[in-house]
Amino acid sequence: VGTLGTIDWQTICGAVMTGTHGGGLTIPSLHDFVRSYTLVLPNGALKKVEKETSPTLFRAMAPSMGLFGAVVEMEMAVVPLEILEARLFVVPMDDVIHCFDSLMKTNKYARVVVYPTIKKATIWTANPVASREAAVANGATNNVGYANFRNDEEKVMLESFLDLCNENEFERADEVLERVLVSQISRLNHYVGQYNHVLCLERNNGIPHADIEMNFSYDKYKEVLQTVFDYYKTNRLPYYNFEIRTTNQDDAFLSCCQSRRAMWIDFQAKASISKNFFEEMTSLLKQYGYRKHWAKGMDNSDPRYIVDQFPDIAKFIEAVKLIDPMGKFRNDEGESWFKALDRLTAGDCTTNATEGSKILIKETVSTIG
Repeated sequence: VGTLGTIDWQTICGAVMTGTHGGGLTIPSLHDFVRSYTLVLPNGALKKVEKETSPTLFRAMAPSMGLFGAVVEMEMAVVPLEILEARLFVVPMDDVIHCFDSLMKTNKYARVVVYPTIKKATIWTANPVASREAAVANGATNNVGYANFRNDEEKVMLESFLDLCNENEFERADEVLERVLVSQISRLNHYVGQYNHVLCLERNNGIPHADIEMNFSYDKYKEVLQTVFDYYKTNRLPYYNFEIRTTNQDDAFLSCCQSRRAMWIDFQAKASISKNFFEEMTSLLKQYGYRKHWAKGMDNSDPRYIVDQFPDIAKFIEAVKLIDPMGKFRNDEGESWFKALDRLTAGDCTTNATEGSKILIKETVSTIG
């Protein structure tokens, strides 16, 4: 497929519906590679929504968290299988801002993982190479299977880090974290492998945690990163890291990358302390107009703020009301969100109908027959 997230054990349709985005400034989110969806509608009918014949409705289909029906088939553009040469290295945290733009623009895939308590970051890059042999000749280790970003021993060390932090043994905890980075660099400093084996960075299960992923316009990366780094110079992160990736823009109604190239920051924490921490981060960064990943941290969200950040959300709500008026495909949480967003956007697609919303309604009515 055209892009992958950090893991690959979810279904392709589930990944599309929640807005899986991968990590490359020139590569859009996974839903942008889809060409058609075949749905089981609430009345049991099978209907196909195609990008070419229903372009406006198609923009509503994903991300949509499955609110339009059960997708039983998708047609998706795929890409040739690549061999990737990957590198991992450590830089001081404060150097990230200075090298970030070059890093993202000169590598097909890139990921920054920041460890604020030790003021360091790892930078991971991956780029296509002609062959495994060519990469090995360039000094890379040949990797025949999945190259996990963290192996079992490193996960044990990270659990130890969190336990020591709970005991306020911060100096000892940070010493453990330093050893994690040394171990990672010894394994992953330069290797080559198959596309999905390299891009899937957590084939083994990671440490259980809650997370909230925030999407910012790429043009604001300097201000956003400086604000976050300054915050952690005087506040201790209640976890060991946060992650930064980038994604190209697309035109889907509920895409966090709609009409803008984006930088993502994924904050993580143990579930027991995540609520207060996530509220701190959203308050700190609200000034930069973030959009939140639909599958991460939505319980820490204000519906009014979401409506302000997604300019086409009223069109999305209108399409859902036409296709599934009784809410057959909405669970309790989905129904709660739907009602809140419907109230806040009431009348936007009908009373103030634009040509685009009229086309959407026409295509939706045609789809449901």
